[in-house]
Amino acid sequence: MRTPGLRPGVRRVEQDQEERAEPGRVPIASRLIDAGLRLAVSAGLLALAIPFFWAVDPSSDSRVRAIAGFGVLLCEVFAFHGGLALGALALGAVVCRRWRSAVFLAVLGGVHAGPGLVACVLPPRAVAIDDGTPTLTILSHNLLFSSASLEAFESVVDRERPDAIMLQEVVGEQAREILERFGDDYPHIVWPNTHRWGGMALSRMPFIETPDPIPGEEAWPIDQPVGVIEFEGGPVTLVGIHLPAPNSLGQLVAGPRMTARLADWIEARPGTSMVLAGDFNAPLWTTRMTSLRDAGLAEAHRAAGGGRGSTWPSHHAALRFIPGIRLDQAAFTGDLRCIESRVLGPTGSDHRPILARFARPG
Repeated sequence: MRTPGLRPGVRRVEQDQEERAEPGRVPIASRLIDAGLRLAVSAGLLALAIPFFWAVDPSSDSRVRAIAGFGVLLCEVFAFHGGLALGALALGAVVCRRWRSAVFLAVLGGVHAGPGLVACVLPPRAVAIDDGTPTLTILSHNLLFSSASLEAFESVVDRERPDAIMLQEVVGEQAREILERFGDDYPHIVWPNTHRWGGMALSRMPFIETPDPIPGEEAWPIDQPVGVIEFEGGPVTLVGIHLPAPNSLGQLVAGPRMTARLADWIEARPGTSMVLAGDFNAPLWTTRMTSLRDAGLAEAHRAAGGGRGSTWPSHHAALRFIPGIRLDQAAFTGDLRCIESRVLGPTGSDHRPILARFARPG
């Protein structure tokens, strides 16, 4: 008796099952998708774990260690962006029916991006003070080698009326124009160097003392301006900050050194009320800034700000369309209390200005 032949459709199903059972016959596209998803999960786990095992060594001259430390900083600074990318990959894994990868990617994306997403939806932290309480307002701005529009910046100053202004990357003719524009309202000036990355501090109130600036490094010869004013019956030390940017191997090595030097400078003045404002070139919560937090610095944005507080990039380039990061900070110590922290509008620089307002406890 002749066995009936299988229908073509049934035979095709059997062939598909046989091909899936043979590893060598898995389509190349499917293998690439699986490998890519596994790589994304591994990268997410690695970026999450690395900062917990990294110790910043400010005394090290090793360029390899400096590069590795910068890699750790990137993992921390761009965790939010990586989390968003992992979330997008999780959706892709769902479309491709890779359910296990989708779950891993979604969880990792939530861990990385969750804090930033929560910050985006929470209102600014309200800090109530009594009417008539005197306040100290500090404004800081990186002028991008004086590329910022002084007209735009002047409108910011006129609107906010800060008591002191910390500027970074003040160079050339614009430095003279700054002194001409703001010299009448801010006649008290500390300007320790004229390097293209140098900084300037301007104050309405007289400096009762102008201590030596905090010295820079060989690869970062930027002295940090320091001035002491009188506020509500007590001195407040104002420090303009511009820490090393990751523009060269030498500056990568200088970054932890400058941070440690600044921390030592703060610790040598226990109980002093200070405001440090400027371009830290890293968020204050990162591993690189551990020594500053241990020295007692508190971040104004975390005390009285709202949202992610991104300050960079704010420039006429493609980068302005991606979520930014917070490189510019106002930090404080002593008996000051931060009651307001805001990121202000663009001026043409790649950084946005920041403003922080402080009061003394009643």
